[in-house]
Amino acid sequence: MVGSLHNLQEQIWRVQDLPVREDVAKRAAELSLDPEIRADVVAHELERDPFLSLQVVRLANSERFGGGRVANVLDAIIILGMPTLRRFLAIARTYPCITDGDYAFPFRAKSTWVTAYAFSAATALIVGSGSPENRLEARSAAHLLQAGRLTLSILVENPRRNAPDTSQNLKIPLVVAESELWAMHHGEAAALLGEAWGLPASWGRVCRSYATPRAPQSEAWLWASFRLAGFLVQTLGLDYGYQDRKIPCPLALETLGWTTDDVDVILNEFVTQVDEYERGPGRAA
Repeated sequence: MVGSLHNLQEQIWRVQDLPVREDVAKRAAELSLDPEIRADVVAHELERDPFLSLQVVRLANSERFGGGRVANVLDAIIILGMPTLRRFLAIARTYPCITDGDYAFPFRAKSTWVTAYAFSAATALIVGSGSPENRLEARSAAHLLQAGRLTLSILVENPRRNAPDTSQNLKIPLVVAESELWAMHHGEAAALLGEAWGLPASWGRVCRSYATPRAPQSEAWLWASFRLAGFLVQTLGLDYGYQDRKIPCPLALETLGWTTDDVDVILNEFVTQVDEYERGPGRAA
């Protein structure tokens, strides 16, 4: 257990990598061997693991590759090139991600990835419906928010005392449970991780303000997308703590110019995407 907030912040700053799905890393490496493969096909595969996708973006933002502002995994692949991507995938810290009963790491393995994928997929659907050019960046920012959740799980959780269970038992939002347990919620952890990894500062600002009534005006669209994505994830009853929101966040709807009918329109597509992800490639319903 982490002894203090300062100690936890220091540990987050020292995080060098996160575990990634073994099957996704292997499949992406295989695809990259095809000299005719398009970068967007490989990017689509990498996005099946939000934590792997984010680390590819991080690598492309490193000083080794110019320290530029790479905001999505497609641009990251183009900058890195397929040979460099394969070398990175070969050394990635892979994890089988098979069942929730496997506590090789102190978090629910399968549900961690499913929830992270669902949140990023929902964000992409919400943003892409009105601003396709921002979809890829919004998805990467969503990956960072979920990476904050995974980071906290690795550093401070254990199977018997974790934030989702505390949230459900006490009927309080997940971010409140996290803050009470560790004096930090996963949005704040994501912002620290983003700073340490040299990711766009705007992502960290939105992650840090995710649980607040409103975000900085310049990132209001992304904040609103995160809030509605959280509602969609909770609608499916995924591992995201106590479901305290029965209707979408009114301010998020207002910010995007949406109605509840607009949310219903994308709900079916969202459910389909998550169902297909849980079944895995090539498995029929």
